[in-house]
Amino acid sequence: MRETVDAFRNGVAQGALPTRSTDVVFGATRRLAEFLHADCLCELDRMRGHIGRFARWADGPGAAGLRADLPADVLERLEEAAAYAYFCVTLLDVFAVPGFERRRTQAQVHRPEGSLDRLAVVRGELSLSPHSARRLLDDTRTAWGLPPVSPPDLPEIVETARRTCRHYAE
Repeated sequence: MRETVDAFRNGVAQGALPTRSTDVVFGATRRLAEFLHADCLCELDRMRGHIGRFARWADGPGAAGLRADLPADVLERLEEAAAYAYFCVTLLDVFAVPGFERRRTQAQVHRPEGSLDRLAVVRGELSLSPHSARRLLDDTRTAWGLPPVSPPDLPEIVETARRTCRHYAE
């Protein structure tokens, strides 16, 4: 996820004309990058929340205005990065939350959406279309009984990261 956000920021920075919307996107992705570069898993729930809000940015209130103001190439890259974030938050929800074996047993009833192989299929789909990958992820999350990922309030796609962990105490 860290590499995806960095690549998105670097790719968009080359040639993107500054607008209110690009400023919002750059600010939000900068804060997300800062959080992801912390290399600390002691705040896994907060990390999941940050990634999830980025993944669902297009569903939040005010997203239509943001979308309308973004250049087409920036919007396309943002949708790709957000779809990958949705994949990452799904991986966290599948593997990093207690109760994996119970959820895995329940998910296997919903084949193929509930199989672990489906996650590999989704990863491949991300290289084809962020939109079709999202639909596969929605089905996969349903099969695994995972909670919905809530959309953020815009323009703040990602809240400012604050460290409460002992590794970052001053």
